[in-house]
Amino acid sequence: MRNQVPTQWSDTCEPYEPTDKIITAAMTVALWCKPGAGGPANVVYYKYDSTTSAQKAYRGLVGSNLTRVDCTKKPGEMDYTATTDGVERPGKLTCLKDNPKGTQAFVWVDNQLQIVANSWDETMTFATMKKWWENAGPLKVN
Repeated sequence: MRNQVPTQWSDTCEPYEPTDKIITAAMTVALWCKPGAGGPANVVYYKYDSTTSAQKAYRGLVGSNLTRVDCTKKPGEMDYTATTDGVERPGKLTCLKDNPKGTQAFVWVDNQLQIVANSWDETMTFATMKKWWENAGPLKVN
């Protein structure tokens, strides 16, 4: 799965074994990465055995009935479409704020690639996290 992580930080990724049953059910592999300058402190990519499993893990992490937002100013959820080689891949992005620490967190799912990702940082705003997220992958590989 390392080849589905952007090359700018793929060499920082290490195998990860989460213990949360919401995440581990039907998970096949996970990588914990440290994007470095311009990115959040951490990002974890989780690969699942099916789209249904990835969606279930995503929903288990973020909950339901979230406010529709663009993830630049406040917590909520949005739909997105990634495009690779002219092929569109739908997904969802949720932006969260962990108070009182003020940690910004983004959780997203790429339905076609069956990958859920989770990034967090205590210093980034929603707007800067969103800008970083636009190139955070996962990447489709041929």
